[in-house]
Amino acid sequence: MIAYYANNAGWDAAWSSRSLANEVVALRHSPLFKLVRSLMPPPLTSTLVLDAGCGLGAWVALLIEQGYRVVGVDATTPPPSSLPVYQGQVENLWMVGKENVGVYLSLGVIEHEAQGPDRILREAARVLKPGGLALVSVPYVNGLRRVLSPWIKARQRIKSHPLGQGAQFYQYAFTQHELTAALVKQGLRVVSTHPYGPTKMFRTWFSEKSRDAYDAGATWRMVSPTYFRRAIRWFLYTRPMLRLCGHMLLAVAVKK
Repeated sequence: MIAYYANNAGWDAAWSSRSLANEVVALRHSPLFKLVRSLMPPPLTSTLVLDAGCGLGAWVALLIEQGYRVVGVDATTPPPSSLPVYQGQVENLWMVGKENVGVYLSLGVIEHEAQGPDRILREAARVLKPGGLALVSVPYVNGLRRVLSPWIKARQRIKSHPLGQGAQFYQYAFTQHELTAALVKQGLRVVSTHPYGPTKMFRTWFSEKSRDAYDAGATWRMVSPTYFRRAIRWFLYTRPMLRLCGHMLLAVAVKK
């Protein structure tokens, strides 16, 4: 795993700058939503979906819209009154019973535990039904990160050094083998892995000002016709490019 460090104000501050409505709109049209929906079983009222680390609840809202029975859990975000979201720890899912969850969804959560993902995944395995599905994603040590890992690790050591920036632990990035091993350790059988988010890695290299402009998309839309953007997007989402520069890795696992 590659450890990353950052000076940040915490999750409360991060979520306070966003809105549930905007998160839902962005997610509804994202390749990730299409990917996750293609991997999930059909919506059945007898199947409980748990979003562990749900943030504002965008996944909860969209999956309910799709006909699923969903609950969300997040440690730092006050539950929206309109959604079945609990405030709690993903290491202690007291709000759902043992072997009561049909689909466990955890996207970009377990990497933020400095001690590693074992406690979170152990609790995931406890609440999953036999044959239940776990969809877990983490930052991915892709082809580019493998090549650049000596530079990345050196830079992160400087950031975390007390005489440098004194940054705090933020997250780990995992190889495919490391994520698979962490799931298998808790009695989950990994059936497939899927890199995603190839543009995110490049955006994080921009300055804050440039990245904001890129996210807004104004310049990009002005100088590039639709067919060109579609061609670039298609190219980035080919399997080789996803393995090379996919920012995140989604593992699909089944409880034995």
